[in-house]
Amino acid sequence: MMVICGAIGDGDAAALCSRVAGLLDGLGASTLVCDVHDLHPADAAAVDGLARMQLTARRRGHSIQLDRPPGELCDLIALVGLGDVLPSVPPDERTRPSARRRRRRQAEQRKQGGRIEEGGEADHPAV
Repeated sequence: MMVICGAIGDGDAAALCSRVAGLLDGLGASTLVCDVHDLHPADAAAVDGLARMQLTARRRGHSIQLDRPPGELCDLIALVGLGDVLPSVPPDERTRPSARRRRRRQAEQRKQGGRIEEGGEADHPAV
């Protein structure tokens, strides 16, 4: 599990992605859970940083899932259309380890949705 608290600034994405990559290298599971309940403010820089972390994870064949996101963050993620890209841990599964393992196995059996683009034109950079 990765805990993110405080603010994610415009220059923080590279350090967060590096941290995600380091954690994923030793992760036996396909999903890295990120506790974001103390992430404030919920702004565009925070969503950008989280989306870049997801891109880093997907490039390594993994994914991230947000645990306990504040309501404002969920609203902003939905507003910008990244609800499928930045999923949250369902509240009923936070306390049930067997359900998390079952969900992880199911995620490994599914094809990746491909919702995050890894490349783009110069005037449309990837997230």
